[in-house]
Amino acid sequence: MSALYSELGALAVSSAGKISLSVRVCRTWQELEDLRPTWNPLLQSCLQSSIFQTPEWLASWWHSFGANKELLTLIFRDGDENIIALAPMYAE
Repeated sequence: MSALYSELGALAVSSAGKISLSVRVCRTWQELEDLRPTWNPLLQSCLQSSIFQTPEWLASWWHSFGANKELLTLIFRDGDENIIALAPMYAE
């Protein structure tokens, strides 16, 4: 519960008390590469981050094992359009 609470604390809350959050789907590796300048600082701000969440690791994995798979990465942004989370996934 505390991890969820701390993550929600990073979101913008409107005057009506609603959380502002947008989600976009990236479908190509190049779209993710374009986010690299934001991705690394996001990782540095997370105490629980690991090497498996870095763009370098995920690029190596995707280029090795991503053939015949569809990349589906969710990009979450707060009300100020800051990236607050990335959720890389794929579909076979």
